[in-house]
Amino acid sequence: MEWLAPEVSSGSTALPVPLTVVREWVRESSDNDALLEPTLRAAQSFVENYTGLYLTPVTVKMRADAFPIGDSFPLPKGPVRSLTAIKYRADDGTMTTWSADNYRVLVDGIRSHVELVDGANWPDHQASLSAVEVEAAVGYADWNTVPRDVQTAVMMLLARFWMDREAGDPPAAVYALLANHRVRSL
Repeated sequence: MEWLAPEVSSGSTALPVPLTVVREWVRESSDNDALLEPTLRAAQSFVENYTGLYLTPVTVKMRADAFPIGDSFPLPKGPVRSLTAIKYRADDGTMTTWSADNYRVLVDGIRSHVELVDGANWPDHQASLSAVEVEAAVGYADWNTVPRDVQTAVMMLLARFWMDREAGDPPAAVYALLANHRVRSL
């Protein structure tokens, strides 16, 4: 089962880190907030894309072209707080919500799987792009619940982007800090 690019359908537009913390980290005044905010969002975006973890609470739609061959599949984003719905494109072309009685969600830290319950089978669906859609509430509740390694990686990136606006690759330390916090491999 190969996932397409996810779509954030709703969620927080709040910054993942309070600007007061950001200002202290880069030793700047509030006069630069208009520049600090997009720099922080760039660091946030890198960390979210690299790890598959959302730093703020959002609802995301994850799509695939088909259900898996086996009896379970991993979710590519996290941490999953709840699974809202699994939908599939029925033979008549309509998106149909599949009953939650047919599956269970297994959460193990930042990784989550959807697994068939005994006796259930994946529903037949139309062969088409985005035939399967999983909607879930994902992301950390607030900055204090984000693991310290991930917090440090965000702040290191922020500082790198702030000090060197033409920065190339992130420092190796960022990758090392994030290594154990990846939902999926690239």
